[in-house]
Amino acid sequence: MTLAQHLPVYKASYDLTLSLFLVIKKFPKEFKYTLGEQLKKDCLMLISSLYKTNTLLHKKESLIETRATLEGIRVLLRLSKDLHIIAVERFVVLSESIETISKQLLAWERKSQSWYEGGGSTLKNSTQFILDTRSDYFPYSSFVSLKSELNIIAWRKWWRNLFRF
Repeated sequence: MTLAQHLPVYKASYDLTLSLFLVIKKFPKEFKYTLGEQLKKDCLMLISSLYKTNTLLHKKESLIETRATLEGIRVLLRLSKDLHIIAVERFVVLSESIETISKQLLAWERKSQSWYEGGGSTLKNSTQFILDTRSDYFPYSSFVSLKSELNIIAWRKWWRNLFRF
């Protein structure tokens, strides 16, 4: 796991947030405290969500929420353009940035989903082995410990595969 600050998607999101904060400074007073504040909140939530996602083992749900936040930013930005609050040229630049972030999040979601579902690893075989051996001794009990044990096995296998040459 790398630090969130080193992820390309985090850097792009940070740059988007910085750009939007500078654009929102120039919003008319009528929209600065409604539309502008919502854009600011969503951008900050996007960055914190990326940080949280990077620390999780199962990233899919968090990535879906992060993409939903990004789509909210996209809609609010389009509304700002339609209300003639921001120029079309600025809207195009910000939309391209949002599209880049969206593609990176989708790729991250696909990668994390394929890894956890056993793409390239033997996670499914390990799961079945544990379920077979446990069923004799602990039928349908200690599900929480079984789940944490599966997470540990998945982490160990990923760690071993990382250092294979």
